[in-house]
Amino acid sequence: MNCRQCGKALAKDEQFCAGCGLPAGGANTVGSQPAGQVVHVHTGASRSNTMAVLGLVFAFIMPLLGLIFSCIGLGNAKRMNGEGRGLAIAGLVISILWIVLAIVMVIVVVAVGVSFVDNWM
Repeated sequence: MNCRQCGKALAKDEQFCAGCGLPAGGANTVGSQPAGQVVHVHTGASRSNTMAVLGLVFAFIMPLLGLIFSCIGLGNAKRMNGEGRGLAIAGLVISILWIVLAIVMVIVVVAVGVSFVDNWM
């Protein structure tokens, strides 16, 4: 028996093709499905967009790193059929808000400091 997807020879006791991971028995054997039909097999390993997750986490801790990881996660989401897109966007928004808030706080502290020094002298 050969694998329907990659054509590799399958042993009698093999449950999955060693070449492509397609189940070896039942409806997925050679000739049991129309030619050209692709069967997708979920092997139990879940894909996750790690950069999107890191972007969201770091958005609260270190917004600049959160911004970087979220941008990478958004790029990965395009290649992973949207996996983690929402997390990446949330990380971007939160990072940007924290960075803007930090800039405003620095401006306020500098302005108050200059005003304090002017009044002191």
